[in-house]
Amino acid sequence: MISTLTGPPLSSLTGGTSYPPETHSWWVSGYRDYLSVWASAGIPVLVIRDTPVPRETISSIPDCLAIHGNDATSCSGPRGRWVQPDPLAEAATSLANSRVGVVDLTDLFCDNSQCFAVVGGVVVYFDGSHLTATFARTVAPVLAPYLEAMVHHRPVPTGSQ
Repeated sequence: MISTLTGPPLSSLTGGTSYPPETHSWWVSGYRDYLSVWASAGIPVLVIRDTPVPRETISSIPDCLAIHGNDATSCSGPRGRWVQPDPLAEAATSLANSRVGVVDLTDLFCDNSQCFAVVGGVVVYFDGSHLTATFARTVAPVLAPYLEAMVHHRPVPTGSQ
């Protein structure tokens, strides 16, 4: 259970990976500036790397699963296409600041070559890019240590799960 907050406020920032590739460095620079300001103000920041995006090869996971029945592997996709560059995570990693952490959950969705529409019997996406509530609940225990570190003003860990 996450404790009651005391001290500096927590921040929330959303990002995305849908942008023209030629602007990637601009996004990284802009995010780095914002993250630096928050970290300098003593505000802990946890960046959750964007999740794999099936819409790169499959527009709707539920439709794909309906078409392929028990063959969920037909609705999987190549890791190299589903995992997109993430300028927010890249900016946070480049800061090397103990108040700014990055967690990469990609390995919960993918193995070395494929990303999956169903993990542990749970449908991962309710469309071409958004997580089902059920799958999000399975990810919550993995995120808890990172969130606890923020709440208790400890250095935010960085890592992959």
